[in-house]
Amino acid sequence: LKPTLTTENKKNNELQIDVEEPALLSYKQTEKFDVIVERESKKDKSLPIQNSDHHELNDMPTSSTEKSSPAKDDHDEKSLNIAATSTTETITIPDPFSANASSTVLPPLNNPTRKPEPGVSETCKSYMRMADAYMDKSNYKLSAKQFANVIKREPDYLPAYIGYATSLERLGEGNNSGKNKKVGEIALLYGNATRLAVAQGQGGEKGASSERGEGGMAEVILRRAIDVAMTAPTSNERIQLLKVLIELPHTFLLAADLHYHLGKELLRSHDTAVSKSGSSKIKSGKLAESLVLFEKANLYTKQGGLTPDRVHGSSLVEIGKATIHLKNDTEKALLLFQDALKNDEDMVGRVEAMLLSGRAQKALGDINEATHSFMSALQLPPSDSTGEIHVELARILQLQEAGKDEIQRHYVLGLDMDASLTSDASEFLGRNHASVVSNIQRAQQKEYDEAYASKVGSSNSRGGSLGSYPNDKKPVLSSKSKGGTDDGIATTNDKHQMPLKNDESLGLLEQFATEAFH
Repeated sequence: LKPTLTTENKKNNELQIDVEEPALLSYKQTEKFDVIVERESKKDKSLPIQNSDHHELNDMPTSSTEKSSPAKDDHDEKSLNIAATSTTETITIPDPFSANASSTVLPPLNNPTRKPEPGVSETCKSYMRMADAYMDKSNYKLSAKQFANVIKREPDYLPAYIGYATSLERLGEGNNSGKNKKVGEIALLYGNATRLAVAQGQGGEKGASSERGEGGMAEVILRRAIDVAMTAPTSNERIQLLKVLIELPHTFLLAADLHYHLGKELLRSHDTAVSKSGSSKIKSGKLAESLVLFEKANLYTKQGGLTPDRVHGSSLVEIGKATIHLKNDTEKALLLFQDALKNDEDMVGRVEAMLLSGRAQKALGDINEATHSFMSALQLPPSDSTGEIHVELARILQLQEAGKDEIQRHYVLGLDMDASLTSDASEFLGRNHASVVSNIQRAQQKEYDEAYASKVGSSNSRGGSLGSYPNDKKPVLSSKSKGGTDDGIATTNDKHQMPLKNDESLGLLEQFATEAFH
């Protein structure tokens, strides 16, 4: 897979990625191996951002000269009573309930000219049989080589791309470091395969309106590409991979999910030094860009939904968080959280949405409804937010002067599930309580691990960074494949750098690659 490299940008070590729309993305490697992503022909100048300074989203100062107060060690309603900033900066928060929301122009879906599956020569069939044999023996290095040989001769042969990508995935699993150094290449190989699958009619029977899981082999491949991209070692790499993959969805719901993933990653990329209370700084320009992506995710869902009320719940939750952080509008945020819970049955983060709803209801003085939200959330499978729910219930029980045993039970369960330690929990249990001590130790270890990862992440990413591939090895996603991817209110514990499990989708793709030519 060869890149387009001109004489002019060789001097600057700059690589142009050839896609259907010219000059869409450029990648530039810096001395510290950080990746710079630039929009050259599609810069969105409509965002009303006057500057890009960092602002505290929690305990936000009431004037531009007032410094933020130190983060408190509890999760009271401070996260729901944030003073609005009086700086000149403004961030437009999307209003999904507005009649003007539907007027937003969405990028078109991936709908290439259809073409038949190519014929396969006897030589390529021989290579495919050898690749199959090598995969049976778990010799993924040689199987990848055979698939690459096929791609060179048959650049439109879909099974070869899938086989090549899955072989590289398996090969990375044997890496002693526990990280696949070819994440970028694998994700873009799956991207090339997605483009071919759609063009060759493997995009599902219902086309653009397909439900999740009904988008044919093209959906399986693209979702695998997203999974792989999200394991890249640095946030910048994840962002630039998602910005390439976001051009490829052929269904409305796939487009919605990809816009959501990119929006979340843009927020994470500018999180800094999360304190024990969950307070974080987010670069305002990226927050504005993320909110636009969340709005588009919701609009794509409405276009592809079977009912007019359908929403992209996870995106509404993020818009609701911003509504609290930036406008202190708890009532509006509560409507967004409840809309997400009511009208998105597929939403993954239902426990978090119920946690946020309960906190908003509590802040508005509706303790009974808040308790109902928290108790209902505990009926769902545990998630990263379940511990926080136990702590919230314990605090409500304290207000209601309930039995000490029940209060202690919820505090202990919450802290043992890595909920943030609050002053209420510490005072009730005592600083020497086993759950308090263990929670503090885990939080310190997590803080150390995150600091270490941010320090060494760039140097460890050379193998997988799009900006650091040797020029003759760098993958290209082209129009024609040429051969070769709390603050109390906002809590997430996504683990990006864990290696992918041998899940069902990888096995399905391997089966497709090795059986297609028989």
